[in-house]
Amino acid sequence: MNYDDILNYLFHEEDIPERCFLCGKEMSRPVVVRHIESMKMIHLCEDCFINNQSDYFLDNTRPWLDGEHTGYTGAEPRLRRIVVAIKQVPDTTQVRVDPETGTLIREGVPFIMNPFDTHAIEEALRIKDLFGCTVTVLTMGPPNSVETLRKCLALGADDAILVSDRAFGGADTLATSFVLAEAIRRSGQERGRVDLVICGKQTIDGDTAQVGPGIATRLGLSQLTLVDRILTIDPRGRTITVRRKLEGRREVVRAPLPALLTVVREINQPRYSSVPRRIAAANPTLEVWDNTFLQLQTGKIGLKGSPTNVKHIFAPERQPGEILGDGEKDPEGAVQELITKLIERDLLVT
Repeated sequence: MNYDDILNYLFHEEDIPERCFLCGKEMSRPVVVRHIESMKMIHLCEDCFINNQSDYFLDNTRPWLDGEHTGYTGAEPRLRRIVVAIKQVPDTTQVRVDPETGTLIREGVPFIMNPFDTHAIEEALRIKDLFGCTVTVLTMGPPNSVETLRKCLALGADDAILVSDRAFGGADTLATSFVLAEAIRRSGQERGRVDLVICGKQTIDGDTAQVGPGIATRLGLSQLTLVDRILTIDPRGRTITVRRKLEGRREVVRAPLPALLTVVREINQPRYSSVPRRIAAANPTLEVWDNTFLQLQTGKIGLKGSPTNVKHIFAPERQPGEILGDGEKDPEGAVQELITKLIERDLLVT
């Protein structure tokens, strides 16, 4: 399909209104967008789209192809590669703490992919579907993390790298971001330019939200955190425009590529893997990079490279509950007893 055919497919000129929905300006080639809240598709002139990006985003099925408003398209030059950094974490609903040692009891605890990272993979795969780029999944963890990587391959990732070495163990967020950044840098040397790095906003075991920004800082990437929508990607102009979810408001930011994004749950709905993909993902031998391969300074990795010192981990004691009265036989008496207890504890002002 040539460029004119693409334009005809995207812009169906016989169906295009003659005036911009907002300003009424006559236009021959509108920007096709959707309203963020109502999801209604409308047509805007270029000026109105630029001035109202907090309210509208490009419709992925009929994006703007010219200039900086490329959107999600297959227009050349393509994005080359996306790296998704994920983590295998313990299922926090079943984590227990040893009361004597204060450490986590890992025996018998199932491990899962960090839930925020599932959205990072999905967003990378959506970009791949539209741009035709390569998606590499990267994780640092123990050898059993290969099972989580295989799940990513089953979803549609092209390749996966496990960064694993005893020397990396016990790392805090500073040492972890250093190792991951160096692994991403090395992957760029080995497999070609990295245009985007996507992470979940945080992991559910640490909840620090520090590793993604740490990677961006070390690699000198544009840092876009708390992203709940990618609005446009422009491979020609080497820019990306995203919407960030902040407390009580949204923020639209445009930044140069390459960039690192941390994404929130609202950005998408993760897909399911197909049976053929699961079967295919079970066979390949995954690449494992240890420190013999990466050649990182031992003073910057693992415990030696981790200035964070956790003195004590404990589960807070929970006071036993109390049943007041008999709500079935004497509901009024139970309510009165509850009120008395609340007053005694200064939890109710009379």
